[in-house]
Amino acid sequence: MFEFFKSSLKDAAVVARTAVIVAVPMTILLFHVWNEYRIVSLGYEIADVTREHRAMLEENKKLSIEAAVQGRTERIAMVARERFGLEQVRAHQVVTIRLTDIAPPNPKAGVEHASLDY
Repeated sequence: MFEFFKSSLKDAAVVARTAVIVAVPMTILLFHVWNEYRIVSLGYEIADVTREHRAMLEENKKLSIEAAVQGRTERIAMVARERFGLEQVRAHQVVTIRLTDIAPPNPKAGVEHASLDY
């Protein structure tokens, strides 16, 4: 009976050794395949982000051009005239107020105001 266990133990050792010999290369191969999969996946992600970046750069260029066109002084004046009925200020419409024309409320305290001429 002891011989039976001894031969079974030898067979189990051979099976275990064979399993280890097969498992180690299989593990390395599976790791390699997983690693390649991750590399390809990251490549696709980089391509998507690069495509999105290029689209945003193109949109930024278009918006910059549109802002330059919309912000022109001539365009603003045209919109002010057409949409809001505004006109250029004429010289006779400007009234200058001098501080000497107004009596200060307290003659001892000097009155200064940023919008008034002296």
